[in-house]
Amino acid sequence: MNTIDTILKRKSIRQMLPDKKVSKEEIMELLQIATKTASWTNSQPWEVFVLSGETVDKFNEIWREEMKDGIPDSRPDLTFPHRQEWQQYKRYQDNVLSIGAARKKWAKDHGISEDEWNDLTFESLSNNYFAPTIILLALHESATTYSHFDLGSFSTNLLLAAEEKGYSTIVAASIVFFADRIRELIDIPDDIKLVVGIGIGYADEDHPLNQPEAPRNSPEEFTRFFD
Repeated sequence: MNTIDTILKRKSIRQMLPDKKVSKEEIMELLQIATKTASWTNSQPWEVFVLSGETVDKFNEIWREEMKDGIPDSRPDLTFPHRQEWQQYKRYQDNVLSIGAARKKWAKDHGISEDEWNDLTFESLSNNYFAPTIILLALHESATTYSHFDLGSFSTNLLLAAEEKGYSTIVAASIVFFADRIRELIDIPDDIKLVVGIGIGYADEDHPLNQPEAPRNSPEEFTRFFD
């Protein structure tokens, strides 16, 4: 598969096969590829924590406990953007709303009630998409804006390398919702701040949550040319 095919093929997988594992060696191979990411003055600011096996089981137990009465207020290391902020720029808000509308339409077209769809979504969210391996990406608290850009580039290369190798992935803020509880589970230095999580495994190909496609803007909507 060439690079463009990989980019076009990759999608976020919201339901994985929890019993189909990815080995430590396979994860290290993907991380080795991602180290080729360009970064500001070669700072390579990324910090990576990999969870698998019983640690993922305990991780998901925490999430189910936190969400037993619905989705609570999150406690991430970084402040997440809220919908009110997206409303300041209409295209952002439209994009946020369009994915929800696309999912609801797909469910309705396939005879899945809104309640059933919401239950499937909540089950997936509270089990971190049933990913057998979870990768947490982080930065030192001194990181600059450019370090966050670099970490985004690193995660993109990691996602594409995984796709090329035949794995399924999802990158999600929800995986680091409860940073305090993560620190109860694994040793993360206080000066290292969690940014985002990636679930990696193999897709449950026929699951309804994996069927809708996320709408994309055309380049005409976000590009300005000056000849």
